[in-house]
Amino acid sequence: MDPIHLLLDNPDLWLPCKRALLFPMLPVLRIPCIDGVWLLIVIRLFPSALVSFVDLAVAYQVCISNHMLGAWAIDKPSSSQGA
Repeated sequence: MDPIHLLLDNPDLWLPCKRALLFPMLPVLRIPCIDGVWLLIVIRLFPSALVSFVDLAVAYQVCISNHMLGAWAIDKPSSSQGA
Protein backbone atom coordinates (compact mmCIF):
# COMPACT_ATOMS: atom_id res chain seq x y z
CA MET A 1 0.00 0.00 0.00
CA ASP A 2 3.01 2.32 0.19
CA PRO A 3 2.95 3.13 -3.56
CA ILE A 4 -0.70 4.17 -3.23
CA HIS A 5 0.08 6.42 -0.27
CA LEU A 6 2.91 7.97 -2.26
CA LEU A 7 0.54 8.64 -5.15
CA LEU A 8 -2.06 10.25 -2.91
CA ASP A 9 0.50 12.38 -1.06
CA ASN A 10 2.10 13.69 -4.26
CA PRO A 11 1.41 17.43 -4.62
CA ASP A 12 2.01 17.34 -8.40
CA LEU A 13 -1.15 15.75 -9.72
CA TRP A 14 -1.06 13.77 -12.92
CA LEU A 15 -3.98 14.75 -15.15
CA PRO A 16 -5.53 17.15 -12.67
CA CYS A 17 -9.26 17.74 -12.83
CA LYS A 18 -10.17 21.41 -12.95
CA ARG A 19 -13.97 21.11 -12.60
CA ALA A 20 -16.34 19.95 -9.89
CA LEU A 21 -18.27 17.31 -11.87
CA LEU A 22 -17.00 14.63 -14.21
CA PHE A 23 -19.81 15.35 -16.71
CA PRO A 24 -20.80 19.01 -16.25
CA MET A 25 -23.26 18.74 -19.18
CA LEU A 26 -25.28 16.17 -17.22
CA PRO A 27 -25.94 17.64 -13.76
CA VAL A 28 -28.27 14.74 -13.00
CA LEU A 29 -25.26 12.40 -12.76
CA ARG A 30 -23.60 14.16 -9.81
CA ILE A 31 -20.29 12.24 -10.27
CA PRO A 32 -17.37 14.22 -8.85
CA CYS A 33 -14.40 14.77 -11.12
CA ILE A 34 -11.46 12.50 -10.33
CA ASP A 35 -7.79 13.06 -10.99
CA GLY A 36 -5.54 10.82 -13.02
CA VAL A 37 -4.02 9.62 -9.76
CA TRP A 38 -7.15 7.58 -9.09
CA LEU A 39 -6.76 5.96 -12.50
CA LEU A 40 -3.24 4.89 -11.50
CA ILE A 41 -4.55 3.54 -8.19
CA VAL A 42 -7.24 1.48 -9.94
CA ILE A 43 -4.68 0.12 -12.41
CA ARG A 44 -2.38 -0.72 -9.49
CA LEU A 45 -5.07 -2.55 -7.48
CA PHE A 46 -6.90 -4.30 -10.35
CA PRO A 47 -4.50 -7.26 -10.69
CA SER A 48 -4.73 -7.99 -6.96
CA ALA A 49 -8.52 -7.90 -7.04
CA LEU A 50 -8.60 -10.09 -10.15
CA VAL A 51 -6.34 -12.72 -8.57
CA SER A 52 -8.47 -12.68 -5.41
CA PHE A 53 -11.67 -13.26 -7.38
CA VAL A 54 -10.10 -16.06 -9.44
CA ASP A 55 -8.77 -17.77 -6.30
CA LEU A 56 -12.18 -17.47 -4.68
CA ALA A 57 -13.88 -18.92 -7.76
CA VAL A 58 -11.49 -21.88 -7.85
CA ALA A 59 -11.99 -22.55 -4.14
CA TYR A 60 -15.77 -22.36 -4.62
CA GLN A 61 -15.65 -24.84 -7.50
CA VAL A 62 -13.52 -27.27 -5.49
CA CYS A 63 -15.86 -27.07 -2.50
CA ILE A 64 -18.99 -27.49 -4.61
CA SER A 65 -17.59 -30.40 -6.61
CA ASN A 66 -16.42 -32.15 -3.45
CA HIS A 67 -19.84 -31.61 -1.89
CA MET A 68 -21.62 -32.94 -4.96
CA LEU A 69 -19.36 -35.99 -5.17
CA GLY A 70 -19.92 -36.68 -1.48
CA ALA A 71 -23.69 -36.35 -1.85
CA TRP A 72 -23.66 -38.68 -4.86
CA ALA A 73 -21.74 -41.32 -2.89
CA ILE A 74 -24.20 -41.11 0.02
CA ASP A 75 -27.34 -41.29 -2.14
CA LYS A 76 -26.05 -44.18 -4.22
CA PRO A 77 -27.96 -47.37 -3.25
CA SER A 78 -25.77 -50.22 -2.18
CA SER A 79 -26.11 -53.62 -3.89
CA SER A 80 -26.37 -55.51 -0.56
CA GLN A 81 -29.70 -53.84 0.37
CA GLY A 82 -31.52 -55.03 -2.75
CA ALA A 83 -30.84 -58.76 -2.22
